[in-house]
Amino acid sequence: MRIRGAVVPVSAEVADAYYKSRPLGSRIGAHASEQSRPLQSKQELMDRVAQFEAQYGEDVPRPAHWSGYTIEPIEIEFWCDGEYRLHDRVRFTRENSNQPWTRQRLFP
Repeated sequence: MRIRGAVVPVSAEVADAYYKSRPLGSRIGAHASEQSRPLQSKQELMDRVAQFEAQYGEDVPRPAHWSGYTIEPIEIEFWCDGEYRLHDRVRFTRENSNQPWTRQRLFP
């Protein structure tokens, strides 16, 4: 699948609402993880989890660095694997969100 379109940050209100809908462990994990940075041991992560559990209990605020984005798609392409590279490819396009989608089959 391939999607093209504008990427737009969500508002703080949308990020807060989604964050609050996540399980408690996921909210704690958002504080404990220094995502994609080197980690010395699993124990280091678990110690950070315990630290934030003790600090926040069940009222875990959304970290300032935690938010999200939406994609306003203008093109979506689906690939379905086919034998001998004869894949099924279908592309949906539109100029903007007020227009209907146009469907087109593509050569693999």
